[in-house]
Amino acid sequence: TPSDWIEIVREFERLAREGEGQQYECQVLRADGERRWVRVSSAPLFELGQVTGTVACLHDITERRADSRARERSESLTMRLVEAAPDAICTCDLNGLFTSVNAGFLKEAGVERDDVIGQHISAMIHPADRESAIALVADTLAGERRRLQLRFQGVNGPRLGLITTAPIHKHGEVVGALGMLDIGKTLSLAEQQNERDEIVLIGL
Repeated sequence: TPSDWIEIVREFERLAREGEGQQYECQVLRADGERRWVRVSSAPLFELGQVTGTVACLHDITERRADSRARERSESLTMRLVEAAPDAICTCDLNGLFTSVNAGFLKEAGVERDDVIGQHISAMIHPADRESAIALVADTLAGERRRLQLRFQGVNGPRLGLITTAPIHKHGEVVGALGMLDIGKTLSLAEQQNERDEIVLIGL
């Protein structure tokens, strides 16, 4: 164990010798000088009813930690890019509740972030279009990408715009939906017909 981890490991092992199993992560130093991350499962070793030591199982998690760190950096960068984007961007969970909104969304809606997070997406849609918006979210959470023209509720009243949605996947499963709003943009007649044709083709 590297010197900077010795005291931490000793404390975990002391607890294990007192009869309490431990699980922790630490670094180990290989013979070639390379440091590796391991997950340690340590348990008391009993002989004739007495604790005489500990037995430990080490699992190398170096690559997994590196992958996790890389994913965290990527997600952090994506969040910064989304926040800085001029477009109105939002995400919702499987219940249709807002989980994030960027500065562009807040500017268009004229609301504060705390007023939106946790609210259902229909709260930001004109009452006449809410049924269509709920169906849009349901389609997206079912794995589809959609575009729809809707009237959005904003600080200056309802405004017509275009929303493009896509499912958010994690570990191969849909965990939410991403929406990009283009307020003021409308679908051409041909695009509207294409949207209707696509809906017919999928049996809606």
